[in-house]
Amino acid sequence: MSASLSWARFLAVLLKEFVQMRRDRLTFAMIVGIPIIQMALFGYAINTDPKHLPTAVSIADESEFTRSFIASLQSSGYFDVVATVPSPAAARHLLAEGRALFVLDIPPGFTRELLKGARPSLLMEADATDPTAVTAALGALPSIVQSALQKDLVGPLASLARQPGAYDVQVHRLYNPEGMTQYNVVPGLMGVILTMTMVIMTGLAITRERERGTMENLLASPVLPIEVTTGKIVPYVAIGLLQATIILAAARFAFGVPVVGSVLLLYTGYGDAVMAGKKNPDQALLLRTGAALDGRDKRLLQWIDDAGLVSLISDNPAVEHLPADLDPTSHDMLPLHEHCIFKLGIHLGEYFWLSELAEWLRENNRSSFLFTGPPLRLPGAVGSPASAVATV
Repeated sequence: MSASLSWARFLAVLLKEFVQMRRDRLTFAMIVGIPIIQMALFGYAINTDPKHLPTAVSIADESEFTRSFIASLQSSGYFDVVATVPSPAAARHLLAEGRALFVLDIPPGFTRELLKGARPSLLMEADATDPTAVTAALGALPSIVQSALQKDLVGPLASLARQPGAYDVQVHRLYNPEGMTQYNVVPGLMGVILTMTMVIMTGLAITRERERGTMENLLASPVLPIEVTTGKIVPYVAIGLLQATIILAAARFAFGVPVVGSVLLLYTGYGDAVMAGKKNPDQALLLRTGAALDGRDKRLLQWIDDAGLVSLISDNPAVEHLPADLDPTSHDMLPLHEHCIFKLGIHLGEYFWLSELAEWLRENNRSSFLFTGPPLRLPGAVGSPASAVATV
């Protein structure tokens, strides 16, 4: 056999490979489709200079100067004013709900201080959870201010424009004031790594069995196909759980990513009164027993926002009480339920037995513990009642 290169043999193999590609439509679709998907993602979805970011404006002083500045914000392409509210608290509420990424606060007396040359300040609050989304927009603020000044401070007011900024824009970065990208990148890498391990590596393991011809041997053995598949997948699931633990530990201790999301349990003594009734409790006594939260308290709702809770649990029949002056025509009958369940996604738990846990914590001068909720074994069910366990 000749050891030299034969163009005939080379072209035969080349032709065979093209024929194989044409027959294997899945491979051909991946060759064509994956580059198109990647170009779409990197060209459109992955954008380091986002525009038209939702902005809420709180206007306490409306004048031609404030209107001109708001117009300059919108014409820059970075800011879209989606709401104009009467107070800074209402604007921050939109920020907390995620309906706005920026909040502009125009204080009262702004125009008067501007005409006096006192260099007043505007406040721009930004949701800096994702620094990449807000950095470019905040960086454009100086040029936006300068553009508004050149348009408005003319004629007798031209002397104000020659000053180093007739007014100032103070920027407050909320939720991530340091602008740390680790808060976004590290949790995102968890999804990438787990996808590599639990999807791609599992698929390659099964494919390798098929290529080596050992899959047929396994299927010919007394082992059921479901047992073969499960046995191949479970080890990689275990490895994925180990990787998730390592990533969470590294995120918390190596990169300083905050891990929030506590469960708050409120012991009122209501459960004790129910149990003391021995299956026939005094209803009048129960109505006078324990306590509940007042959902109309704005400070309470703000504290829930800031605390980062994932669940709010009590031993009474309702975490929130109905106010005595309830308006039956109001749509906001239970503001705490609306705030927690519909706006923040915080679960509410009621009728939990907390007496023994509260007594142990009181005796040991503690208030924290590990809270877990393993599901009950209910074959055929799609859900489970709460089966909470406190590990102290």
